[in-house]
Amino acid sequence: MFHSFGYRGHTIHIAIPDRSSVEEIKVQLHHDDGGFDLVPCKTLLGAKRRITRYVRDQGKPDQPAGAH
Repeated sequence: MFHSFGYRGHTIHIAIPDRSSVEEIKVQLHHDDGGFDLVPCKTLLGAKRRITRYVRDQGKPDQPAGAH
């Protein structure tokens, strides 16, 4: 069984190969250039946190060297 759903403009994939297997959770982080990264996560909450952190980091302007 396979489920995918969007969260904050990115995608979470959950795959359960069969009844005796553990689910596989992966986050698809989309890039502005059309590419993406597929990142494994242990839990659904961890996947949502990963996306939230990625979105927050994308909103920050680049800091010059030595800036705090």
